[in-house]
Amino acid sequence: MEYKTFNLKGTRELTDSHHSESRIFIKGSELFKILNGDKITSKRKETIELLSEFSNPFCVFPNYGLLNKKGDFCGYEMEYQYNYTIMLEYLSHNYIPFEIRKECIKMLCRAIDYLERNGISFIDLHSENILMNDKGIKIIDLDGSIPYEHISSYSKNARKAITNMRLALMSLSLLFNNPIIEYNFPNDSEVNKLLKSLNKNQAEIIKKVFTYDNGTDTIIDIEEDIDSYDEEKVEYARHILRLR
Repeated sequence: MEYKTFNLKGTRELTDSHHSESRIFIKGSELFKILNGDKITSKRKETIELLSEFSNPFCVFPNYGLLNKKGDFCGYEMEYQYNYTIMLEYLSHNYIPFEIRKECIKMLCRAIDYLERNGISFIDLHSENILMNDKGIKIIDLDGSIPYEHISSYSKNARKAITNMRLALMSLSLLFNNPIIEYNFPNDSEVNKLLKSLNKNQAEIIKKVFTYDNGTDTIIDIEEDIDSYDEEKVEYARHILRLR
């Protein structure tokens, strides 16, 4: 990976960014992520270098590394995503047509599948690490990933279980056009009532989120489950779960 010295001149800091472990600056089409000192580790640097070799339309990967004036690694550059908003805010303020929401879920699944097939574990999947507009989604902040080759077998299975739950949860947020489901889980009686009204495929994604039936051997395939939903069933589920 190429390295360049970071120059603050001409940049603008995104003071409303949702990053507690870094500072974000933009300049033209470039976005610079400057990591806090305690987040600058040799393993994170190695991960960023590895990610810079990847390419996927639904992920935002590093383009080159950044050095401070002393020549030490301090962060990385990536393409600034114009006309995208974090998913939390986008779903809170916009109604997205049903078919587009389903396509966004498939994009999300394909992004995670791409990372997994390339030996990358990413569990920090939440609505502030996903960018969204009326055409699709992109995952950001992938520098928190860990290559599977650096993970024990036990930790590998545990991380896959977390990824399964987070992927299913983000898919439900998109399916229901409501990010609040990420922060305000329904009670057991509501979940059980909903499950009784669903067919097998429709119930699978609900179980992955609300009954912790995540498995540990492989990343779940959500696309078939999502395709089993129609708009009428989604609206019924929103009613049962008291989503507005």
